[in-house]
Amino acid sequence: MVRHVAIVITDGDSDVKVETKLEAQLCHADKIQVLAIGVGEKVNKTELETIASSPDLVFTVDSYAALQYLKESLVIKTCERKDQVSYTTYYRSIVIN
Repeated sequence: MVRHVAIVITDGDSDVKVETKLEAQLCHADKIQVLAIGVGEKVNKTELETIASSPDLVFTVDSYAALQYLKESLVIKTCERKDQVSYTTYYRSIVIN
């Protein structure tokens, strides 16, 4: 079984909240584990909770530089074993400008 994980990083409100909520719901329905990370002071915590698969998958940091301190927490959250299946984790960084 391959585990699907998405990590969403944002520094503010989405421009189209209805679409953001719909896309998050589609990910959840497809069993994609979604982690939501807010960066800075302008993040919308409620929107992050809507995006994430569960409240314990919401993170906030003060700056993009502080993301490095979340690395261990993200690995733990994405690699937690819910059963006896063995997982291999692959990392890929995607930067969207």
